[in-house]
Parts: sequence; structure tokens; C-alpha cells
Amino acid sequence: MKNDLPFAEGKKSTKLWLAGKPPKDYRWPCPPDRNIAPLIRALNTLPFLSTLYSCGGHIRTKKEVFELLAGGANATNMAEGDTFGAYSGAWLSFTTDGSAESVRFVRALKKMVGAWKDALFMKLSTGDHTFVVNITGAENGKPAKSFRGAQVLDKEAADRMEQIVALIRRHKR
Repeated sequence: MKNDLPFAEGKKSTKLWLAGKPPKDYRWPCPPDRNIAPLIRALNTLPFLSTLYSCGGHIRTKKEVFELLAGGANATNMAEGDTFGAYSGAWLSFTTDGSAESVRFVRALKKMVGAWKDALFMKLSTGDHTFVVNITGAENGKPAKSFRGAQVLDKEAADRMEQIVALIRRHKR
């Protein structure tokens, strides 16, 4: 295949990164978010797939959001009790080698994600075999309206990550 060498290089770099020994020129300066790490590790056990970027999702208070946007804690003046801000959903991106086995897996994953409310499976324009999965998000793309709502979304993301790991196990049989 035309893309074998770049895929093989990416797969090797990802394995090193997951082992805590990323090459100097590697794209991720830190390990995956703790809650999505088991999924990323499981995905990378598939010989035809290599993950690119991921996020485990985050519940952030309004103060944290303002601090992130303003660049520091000194820039925020929050009213007492004004704590909840936003939930950013869990997501990941990956590339495959384009093999028949990878096509079957991608088809199964796309079907699974398509059945979930407020999830997204999309082929990226950056490559023939590059995809992104938004595992969960707030209803209609809007942030959760309460801390409890954000916790529900976070739990939903964890459940869905476990379902993807189960799909990987079934695919490997």
C-alpha cells in the first residue's frame, strides 16, 4: 500500500508514547487522560490502527474556564456559588492501514457510535483512513446546565469507552 511506511512509523511512535518513551519529535507531550487511557491502549493493540489525539473529557467550573481563557487565576472574579461552567466531551482520532480487517472494524465502530445520542463518527479530510469519534457531548452541542448534568455526561462517556473496548475484544477473536 502507498501509505504503509507513514502508518508503520505512526504506529511505532504511538507504541513508544504509550510505553512512556516517546520520540523527541512526537506530537504528544504528555500521556493520555487517565479515564481514556485504557481505551487508547486497547485501540492500539489492533495491528491495523494507530490513535492520533484524544481527550477523556473534562468537567470544568466557570472559574476554571475563565482562568483558561484569561490565562491566569488573577483574571477571574467569580460570585460565590457560581461554580459550574462546562463539560467537554471525550473524543479520539485514529488512522488505519486501510486493510479489509480495518474496514470491518471501522464499520462496526461507526455503527456503534451512530446508535449513541449526541455522539459523532466522522472521516477526516486529512487522510483516506483517518477518523474522529466524539464519544459524548452535551445535548445539541450545548454545555450541561448543572454540575450533576456534567457528571451524567462524564459517566456516559465512561460507559461508552467500555463498550468500545468490548468491541475491540470481540473484533480480536
